Amino acid sequence: MKNILAKSKSYILKHKFISVVALVVIIIIAYWIIKSFNNTVGEISYVTEPVKIGNIITTVSGTGQVSALSQVDLKTKTSGDLVYLNAKVGQEVQKGAYLAGLDSGDASYELESAQITYDELVTIDPTDLRKAEEAVTDAEEEKQTAYADGRITIIKASTDLSDNLEIIDGLFDNYLNSSKTGLAKTEKEYIDNTEEKYYSANKALTAYQKNYRLISNKLDDNTTESLISDLNDVAKLVLDASKTAKDTVVYLRDREDDPSVASDAYIAVNDLVIAVNSIITDLTSAGNNIVNGNRTLRDAKTDLADLKDGPDTLDLRSQELALKQKREALANYSVVAPFAGIIASVGDVNIGDTLSSGATIATLITKQKMAEISLNEIDAAKVKVGQKTNLTFDAFDELNIVGTVAEVNLIGIVSQGVVSYTIKIGFDTQDDRVKPGMSVSASIITESKMDVLTVSNSAIKNQGDVNYVEVLNDDSSTPISQNITMGISNDTVTEIIDGLNAGDLVVTKTVTGTTANQTANKTPSVTSILGGGGNRMTR
Repeated sequence: MKNILAKSKSYILKHKFISVVALVVIIIIAYWIIKSFNNTVGEISYVTEPVKIGNIITTVSGTGQVSALSQVDLKTKTSGDLVYLNAKVGQEVQKGAYLAGLDSGDASYELESAQITYDELVTIDPTDLRKAEEAVTDAEEEKQTAYADGRITIIKASTDLSDNLEIIDGLFDNYLNSSKTGLAKTEKEYIDNTEEKYYSANKALTAYQKNYRLISNKLDDNTTESLISDLNDVAKLVLDASKTAKDTVVYLRDREDDPSVASDAYIAVNDLVIAVNSIITDLTSAGNNIVNGNRTLRDAKTDLADLKDGPDTLDLRSQELALKQKREALANYSVVAPFAGIIASVGDVNIGDTLSSGATIATLITKQKMAEISLNEIDAAKVKVGQKTNLTFDAFDELNIVGTVAEVNLIGIVSQGVVSYTIKIGFDTQDDRVKPGMSVSASIITESKMDVLTVSNSAIKNQGDVNYVEVLNDDSSTPISQNITMGISNDTVTEIIDGLNAGDLVVTKTVTGTTANQTANKTPSVTSILGGGGNRMTR
């Protein structure tokens, strides 16, 4: 080192002019460098972008697995021997496809018996119908016969009652003559009472015969019934007069010196009572026959109507229920597909095996897939049924499927103090490459706005509750703070509702000469809430 310094000193002393010139050059270069440096320190430049009209889409994202839209284990509902099996892995089946069956001999027999009983209940037997119709016809004829007989009875009874009253009337001219001498007071009273009863009966019969002078087959049924009833009342008056006459004859006979004198009169009144009783019996029988005929006809018509109307409602419902139960019991011996899908797996069963109730025959899944993802409580609160979703899959880099939120679980799952909610997303289109169990990522569109003013999040700053941007005018090198009202935002841009116009230049980044100066130019209390050195808004 000393040698180098000695040599340099020697060189300078020997070449003084050259050394002075070199020193001047070095001084000039140093001065230029220092001046250039001093000019750079403190210079500030700005990165800007114009306010644009564009679209904003906000999303929440989550991951999960693919599952079938529906999945079910096909199991037996009863026990028995497996006699049919048609299920293979990967087999595509339609809804209602018959996949397996157990021996159902007894159940089939019971169903057939119930069906026969039901058919007998609801089917009208031609023979029974014919008999019911014949019963109505017979009852009609019996009714008409009863009315015809009743009219004949009326005519005969009316005539016989007249004849009987004439017999009583003839007694008044002979044995019951009240003008006979030697009659005691009581005897006269008996005769007077008999005469009074006679006149009452005769008056009633005369009035009856006057009111019903014409009795023929043309009389309607109601009139015939009235005639019988009224004549029966008259007959009872005649009977009362006949009995009174008999009592009077007996009373007078018992006081005769020669009882044989009253023998003819007694025989006449005794026969009279018997005859009138017989008339009343005939009238009563005629009335009863009409009542019974009407009842028989009414019952026959009711039976026919019931037969045509079918079984009793309660009986029918009971048999329908029994038939339904037998059908369901038989159906339990069959295993069918509840929906269209694909056989995902087949149980360890073979034809001939005796299976118990609940044995798994196969697992059926739908061809339609869905994604089940998990979101935290903040993101889940933004998700609603019907929102569109973009789905990507770890197994396929190029595959994107659009889906729709189908279900948002209302009950969260707590794990280590964190609440998460399951979101089910249906595929709008199906891709056979996607299999249940694959990993899936979902980006759910929670909100979107079209053709709105937007700026980059890095341009937005805030101070307290005030949000603002720095706007750079064309005629100024210094930006101006402009307060703004914000709308929705995503990871990159924010909607501007008020404060800016399309095309305004906003500052997204400030650049100074040195790091120190950049730090010095920052305002400690001013931070960005959307990026660019500040706090980014929550999605």
